[in-house]
Amino acid sequence: MVFRTIGAATRSLAQALAPSAIFILALMVYTGFVIPVPDMVPWFRWINKLNPIAYAFESLMINEFDGRNFTCGTFVPRGPQYVGIGDLNHICAAVGAQTGSSFVSGTDFIKLSYNYERSHLWR
Repeated sequence: MVFRTIGAATRSLAQALAPSAIFILALMVYTGFVIPVPDMVPWFRWINKLNPIAYAFESLMINEFDGRNFTCGTFVPRGPQYVGIGDLNHICAAVGAQTGSSFVSGTDFIKLSYNYERSHLWR
């Protein structure tokens, strides 16, 4: 309906395309994927709060990641000199990793990376 409103406010298709393109670009950039919510500039955060695509993206991320554990692919430190250092002396190179664990919690990942929580799923 937003695009119909832009179309109704203009006289031709060419006049409607410019504001529509800028508007859809702002909606896509501020969904939370391109610029994560914690990294958004505060005076543009209102775009994310008004964006229905952002709420759909958040719900999909919570549905996919919450309550799941993902196997770690890369540990820090790594290399041949660190082979026998023990489980408590390495950490997965992903956000939300716990020391000594070979898994990363999806719940911790989306909370720390995007500030998404399970309670936001059906808002």
